[in-house]
Amino acid sequence: MASVHGRVVSTSGEPLPQAAVTMTEVGDGHPTGANRKVGPSAVYRTSSGSDGAFVIEGVPLSRYTLRAERAGFLGEPVFVMPSGDIKAELKLAREAVITGRITDETGGPVSGVYLEVSGVYVGGAKTNDLGEYRLAGLRAGKFLLTVIPHPVNELAGNPEWVFQRTFYPGTVDYAEAKMIDVAEGAQLRFDLPLRRVRTFHVHGRVVPPVEADEKWDMSASINPTKASPFLSAVTHSMAPDRSFDFVGVLPGSYLLSASALFDGQVTGWRTIPLEVKERDLDGLLISFVDGVTIEGEVRTIGPPAEFKLTNFEVTLNSETSMISGSGRRMTPDGKFTLGGVPPGQFKIRGTAGGAGGYFQSIRYNRREVTDWKLDVLPDEVEAKL
Repeated sequence: MASVHGRVVSTSGEPLPQAAVTMTEVGDGHPTGANRKVGPSAVYRTSSGSDGAFVIEGVPLSRYTLRAERAGFLGEPVFVMPSGDIKAELKLAREAVITGRITDETGGPVSGVYLEVSGVYVGGAKTNDLGEYRLAGLRAGKFLLTVIPHPVNELAGNPEWVFQRTFYPGTVDYAEAKMIDVAEGAQLRFDLPLRRVRTFHVHGRVVPPVEADEKWDMSASINPTKASPFLSAVTHSMAPDRSFDFVGVLPGSYLLSASALFDGQVTGWRTIPLEVKERDLDGLLISFVDGVTIEGEVRTIGPPAEFKLTNFEVTLNSETSMISGSGRRMTPDGKFTLGGVPPGQFKIRGTAGGAGGYFQSIRYNRREVTDWKLDVLPDEVEAKL
């Protein structure tokens, strides 16, 4: 049996009385390793005295996590393996807190909106009926403070007006957002105003490929460009007349895309840029281009019997927008076809899906692909991957 003697102190070395100290068995190996504790674990509890000292006696040989907790302080567990009498010092840092109030254009409270801090710690809170919020349990560091309204925050009598996502110090433009430098134990307050913006309709029709019939599956989507990363992407199924109508579209830069699928394979794909600013967009027509047909083959290193090639999948994701292309699984001999790929730059994503391997290198039209990026040129009709 062993004993653990220790002290709970602040980061400045001051003793912290009445801190709860817990020691939990995790096994004789690394807590995330193969020999981690399985089944019920021994747990020992005590509290620190007026001088911050604590002692836990009668501890069997094993591996443990040792943690101290006290209201208003933050700490990390330490790993100990007592084999006799050991000493430990547990340091706790004072938590930082950010509070404030969220208001509308008239100065009235905005309730039920979500505030998020991201940085060395990610967390959030909602405003109450007075528009007030409190973000506690923050460690020292730099944070981005974001106000995220719910999508149905509407102006009475006009549901086309909504609150917009806002960043500290009160801007809707992410490029103008500023990080907040939070010191240990800081008590900060930030009141932020929200403003409503009008949303718009985007309406149009897809002109299907000549050979398309009712067996073809078509869809349209609006995807924010990387210049507007916090706008939402929306996918719309085609009406019987191949029309689409997106509602509630916030101002920003988008790519309007349409895809045609037959038997699960993309056979047509068209993307056009959109700037949504001051009015609804009506009468849009999207006609398909043939795109590039990319034929490929996966070659294995090692005994082929070790790989199940039908579990491999290749997906092309657009580098110029948030669009994700359709993936295609391999045939038993490792071959695949991606059809209707439009010109542009794509990121290749390969997944093994339990196939027992991974993608080591890629060649496209006899050229080595670096950084898993692929350039599909407008004058290409067929390509090899």
